[in-house]
Amino acid sequence: MDAAIPQLTPTERILMGVIVASLVFFWLRLVALGGRLGLFRASDRPRPAWSTAAVTYSVLVYILISVGVSLVYQYLEHPSGEQNVPAAHQLLLMTVVNGLVILILPRILRAESGLTLNDLGLASWRVWLRDARLGVLMCVVLLPLVYGVFSVAQNYWVKQDHPAEQSIRDQWSPTVAGLVLLSAVIMAPIAEELLFRGVLLGWLETVASRWNKGKGWGWVRTWLPNILVSVIFAAIHGPQWPAPLPLFVLSMGLGSLVQTTGRLGASIAAHMLFNGLSTLTLFVAAANGNLERELPRPAAQPQPAGAAAILKPGPARG
Repeated sequence: MDAAIPQLTPTERILMGVIVASLVFFWLRLVALGGRLGLFRASDRPRPAWSTAAVTYSVLVYILISVGVSLVYQYLEHPSGEQNVPAAHQLLLMTVVNGLVILILPRILRAESGLTLNDLGLASWRVWLRDARLGVLMCVVLLPLVYGVFSVAQNYWVKQDHPAEQSIRDQWSPTVAGLVLLSAVIMAPIAEELLFRGVLLGWLETVASRWNKGKGWGWVRTWLPNILVSVIFAAIHGPQWPAPLPLFVLSMGLGSLVQTTGRLGASIAAHMLFNGLSTLTLFVAAANGNLERELPRPAAQPQPAGAAAILKPGPARG
């Protein structure tokens, strides 16, 4: 049952208005700062022109890795066909899948299209650090929008638990906490940015540019590919509904970062920071014994069938 909305006194309403106005002003100043730093200005840096074959191989590699890891787990842990997989095991499986994607996908792309890390803007630590500044700024700009959409969505739909939330709540231990950080804050952002913003977005931009040649519709090359990738990105997080709604907003911001810089460093940094803040709220909620209305969960990859049972379940936290 929803809690009753408390009635505010006139003084409290004035103070609330001042706080909201101050936050809006601060957010607008951040947007202005981002504009001066080139946060919303398209980059002239050439992007990799992926072939359809390279994209097809990338998607197939991701699917085969996910299915293969799930089948191995099923064979080792549940040969009888049992489907009840602990949340911590799901997180571990996602970590394994992400790690294999990070290791294998660049090699597949290099063999097919001659990819190098420099093509993705990931070859220089100096460039990484410069892009990380833009990523942090974009994350701060996006936070009110993403959290706002999530808060509104929770008023209309019952949220579905994320494996990270289930693990923290039901199997809390230092090992589980480390797994959550590794999976949600490090591995998932790198793997997802490589696949969605590095491969799919670049390919759709190439297709849109060819289709738009001579028509002069600039938005077709920029907005349309970003929207399509964001729809796919949100859709694969369907099991954590209504998280796909705010994650669509997040994905649009991450895509614009790649289009702005021509590199993946800024979007990876923003994605890591967002997932890190979301994971921190889960830790705080667990410490307070309340995981009912936390902020948006980390944007982990869609769940494979489970994960290897190398974690010992810890005591449940109430």
